[in-house]
Amino acid sequence: SQSGQWKTAKNKGNYLFNVKSMSQVFRAKYIAELRKSDLKIPQKIYNEVFGKKWVVYAKQPFRSPKYVIEYLGRYTHKIAISNHRIVDIDHKNRNVTFTAKDYRRAGKKVNLT
Repeated sequence: SQSGQWKTAKNKGNYLFNVKSMSQVFRAKYIAELRKSDLKIPQKIYNEVFGKKWVVYAKQPFRSPKYVIEYLGRYTHKIAISNHRIVDIDHKNRNVTFTAKDYRRAGKKVNLT
């Protein structure tokens, strides 16, 4: 609410968002961002793919709202390659070398550039 208080929706608190509505909004926002991008997507693809109804997979909530916030917090401020994994930065050739786990080799650490 405008006062900052939680209001239980008409759905008796069974879900946060209506899945059909969420699918429509997600689809519209996705298409809008694609159109703003530099990608050259043929109109035929837009007509074929985006002319269909989309279904957004929405799971039942797990645990509590506090847990969800803590869970998301672990990932929203995480970077793809943390500083301790960077081995070398080659400014001349514009390359970065970093360590990673090769799961095809039982998780052995390897350097990737």
